[in-house]
Amino acid sequence: MNNKELNDIFSIEAVNFMRKSIVEAYGNEVYFGINFNALGILEHIEVMARGNKDSVPAIISLSLEYDAVIHNHPSGELTPSRADLMIASELGNNAGVGFYIVNNDVDDYYEVVRPIKSEDTKTINSPEALYMFTENGLLSKLLKKYEYRQEQTELVEATIEAFNNNKHLISEAGTGIGKSFAYLIPALLWLKENKTRIVVSTNTINLQEQIISKDLPSIIDAIAPNVKYALVKGRNNYVCIKKVKDTLNDLDRLDFDEQINFFESIDNWLNITKDGSITDLGYKPKSELWEMVCCDTDTCTHRKCEYLEECYFYKMRKQLNASQLLIVNHHILCADLSLYAETSGRYSLLPRYTKVIIDEAHNFENSASSYFGNEGSKNGILKALFYISRIKKNKRLGIIETINKMLNENKSLIENSEYNEIVEIINIAHDTVNRVRNIVDESSKQFITYCHKNIKTKEGLGYKFRISPEIISAEHWQNEGLKHLREIVIIIGSLVNLCDRLYKKFFDIAIENNFDYEEIAQMSNAYLERLKNQLISLNSTIDYKKDEYIRWIEARLTKKGSVVLNWHLTPVTVAKNLNDYLYMRFDTVAMYSATLTVSKSFNFFSNRLGFDYIEQNKKIEIYLESPFNYEKNARLYIANDMPDVSSETFNDFTSKVLLEICDITGGRAFILFTSFSSLMNVYQSTEKELKKKNINPLAQTSSIHRHTLLDMFKASSNNVLYGVDSFWEGVDVAGENLEVVIIPKLPFAVPTDPISEGRYRYIEENGGSAFMDYALPLAVIKFKQGFGRLIRSKEDRGVVFVLDRRLYGKNYGVKFIQSLPKAKILKASMKEIFEDMNKFFDGSK
Repeated sequence: MNNKELNDIFSIEAVNFMRKSIVEAYGNEVYFGINFNALGILEHIEVMARGNKDSVPAIISLSLEYDAVIHNHPSGELTPSRADLMIASELGNNAGVGFYIVNNDVDDYYEVVRPIKSEDTKTINSPEALYMFTENGLLSKLLKKYEYRQEQTELVEATIEAFNNNKHLISEAGTGIGKSFAYLIPALLWLKENKTRIVVSTNTINLQEQIISKDLPSIIDAIAPNVKYALVKGRNNYVCIKKVKDTLNDLDRLDFDEQINFFESIDNWLNITKDGSITDLGYKPKSELWEMVCCDTDTCTHRKCEYLEECYFYKMRKQLNASQLLIVNHHILCADLSLYAETSGRYSLLPRYTKVIIDEAHNFENSASSYFGNEGSKNGILKALFYISRIKKNKRLGIIETINKMLNENKSLIENSEYNEIVEIINIAHDTVNRVRNIVDESSKQFITYCHKNIKTKEGLGYKFRISPEIISAEHWQNEGLKHLREIVIIIGSLVNLCDRLYKKFFDIAIENNFDYEEIAQMSNAYLERLKNQLISLNSTIDYKKDEYIRWIEARLTKKGSVVLNWHLTPVTVAKNLNDYLYMRFDTVAMYSATLTVSKSFNFFSNRLGFDYIEQNKKIEIYLESPFNYEKNARLYIANDMPDVSSETFNDFTSKVLLEICDITGGRAFILFTSFSSLMNVYQSTEKELKKKNINPLAQTSSIHRHTLLDMFKASSNNVLYGVDSFWEGVDVAGENLEVVIIPKLPFAVPTDPISEGRYRYIEENGGSAFMDYALPLAVIKFKQGFGRLIRSKEDRGVVFVLDRRLYGKNYGVKFIQSLPKAKILKASMKEIFEDMNKFFDGSK
């Protein structure tokens, strides 16, 4: 049995190269030479010889130039032959060359001789590293306005201990500690001495850009000039040159002028783009347009592509393979973990790495939940059908029609009976695709009608609900709701079977007659696989089981009257997934956030993120408070004369309070809501009055991008920003432009949210308290995030208003207070609060 996973030995690129070379050799034996990359992974590979089903020439003189040699056994039996052992002995004894045998799929290997590669791991010199952070240390010379902070030094020390001793770290570092340098510098010191790779994962683009554009450039030349780093973007972020060029050469592929104009603009952009990524485009195109031009894993022709040398994605991959420090987002990291889990370690998205740094770790569970679950949509079905078959101006288009054309062009080579049989299947397939479209559309409309009659949890123009035991047992679900969804499953299943039959028949004919069919084969398989995945996800969602997954559905009508239908399978917890595929896979996983504790305890996130699985002597916990003087520079005001948050008059009182606050501050305020309806209610009530006071009200709506809104707020000091979810965190406004944060309601999740509801039930069924063990800790974490918008530098001053009586009227209110920095707290009437506020701001603004 092998002690290491396949991708711990060979790079993804090497594995793909072997697979392709074996296919090109018609499954016969192929003899490869391979060398280690800078990170100790066997990657740089070449074909030395090709043979037959039983043997292949082993060129000893050439083999001595490599770190290892590999050949495949087409039989799948990996036991070395006598000849294998003789060659392995000679190469190993004479030059330390390793010897491996793989199967034809290159998903299993046998290590006959391990290549000699001795390089001991070197630890970080802790005293030297810590000296960099002293008042006269290296950072004081590299960074303007650098200040020594004891808390930062403690975080550095904990990070070094985790790195040097292969431990896992969970840390809370309050605002102003400088956590990014506290993990980046140990990472660089480690990489300077060890030819390994480290991944840094963040939740927000802002932090990624800060690390890449600001933090690393300011320190790397002085600390580790030879360590290369790279920003990792997902494949779908890059334009596919082949898609653009092929489509412009065949405009029948496009249905609308808007699509044609977009493709032409992208073609022009290809002449000037720096990296071919969507962020370099300068604007955000419609998602359905970008999907038509972006890179995809399943449709990529890899080394056969005529644009390979120009390909922006492959240029990025080369940069990644040459880099030791990779900056990713949580979605890319979780996609890598998920792929590794799904393929039992045979595949991974990222080049091999040994240590992981996760910043903004309080968001990591949400990202992991989406990747260790499953989801699908009506739109996903229709997109797959678009490529399989469609009609434009009475003309058939798509993969099935491309197959039909290829058959017609080669009709003379095919027997009449065989030709007639496959043409009949093609005609049936075209008709079936049209029928699928109609049934999917009609069943979706029927499902919305069903929701109108039977589902109580309405959200705006639609519904979002969990498929609970109560729903499952309801007669209306069995007779109507489930029936409409099963209609979709049945018709897609029939189309999948028909396409499988058609493609097999076509491939047999193509192989027999030596057609150039590889590209159409790849496309047909890719889009059929997408359709199959939609089928699997829908089936898994409606096939209710009492397992550790939450099944839920979103259904809504658009303003144009079309139906949006999405289905989801979300794990109730990802704790064990993270233990199995994160903590057990990597030497060190270090997590950082300003908000990971509740009442200074890590218990909640340790449970949710799987830290509880780690042995006590293998993990480190460290809690560090902000170095900022909150007691002097911040006030927490808790109004005791506000109506209850459930009162009909609550929004009116909130509007009144906002206007009175702005009389004192002239704006300079965030008001953070827990629902969009409350936001709009207060915004509409205060907009005109604020404008009369020369104050600009800025509301977060779907028509204004979050970053645009934030830039507008930062541009002047007379603004009020009305925000919901995304403005509670990841927003940094230092200075006098933000001096007030208003929190009308404590940020508890909506109890009818399907994921929350499913997790509540799971916790209760396992003997816990849904409120105390889940709802309350999540609300406290989000409350801390909202509070944290106020003080972003040591010069900042300001106040936080909480208008929710539950903060002092409920026993659990103390949990919120205990979790905040030590600001001065005033619980009083609004009149008394405004008097104190005037004094705090010296009476005027």
